[in-house]
Amino acid sequence: MKKIVDNKLYDSEKSKCIFSYKSQFPSIFSISGFDLLNWHYIDMYKTAKGSYFKLDKDFESLEVVEEDYVKNILKEVDPDLYIEMFDKTIEEA
Repeated sequence: MKKIVDNKLYDSEKSKCIFSYKSQFPSIFSISGFDLLNWHYIDMYKTAKGSYFKLDKDFESLEVVEEDYVKNILKEVDPDLYIEMFDKTIEEA
């Protein structure tokens, strides 16, 4: 998928998928006042120039994100990869 944001091309075929995760989003449906949740499968990419974007495979949407966003998600879904990519100085508790 390709998308131009702020006059820059983001291309999932030319960027590296660094990790995948799933996230819950509210559904448009509810039952007896309870909102249903949908799972969305998301791939996080890094471009050759160091920019990040996420690709929601269910909505087929591409959104540019900041590095801090990537760090926060990665801390939750893959702490080892977070340490490898961003902070090798993390010590054991």
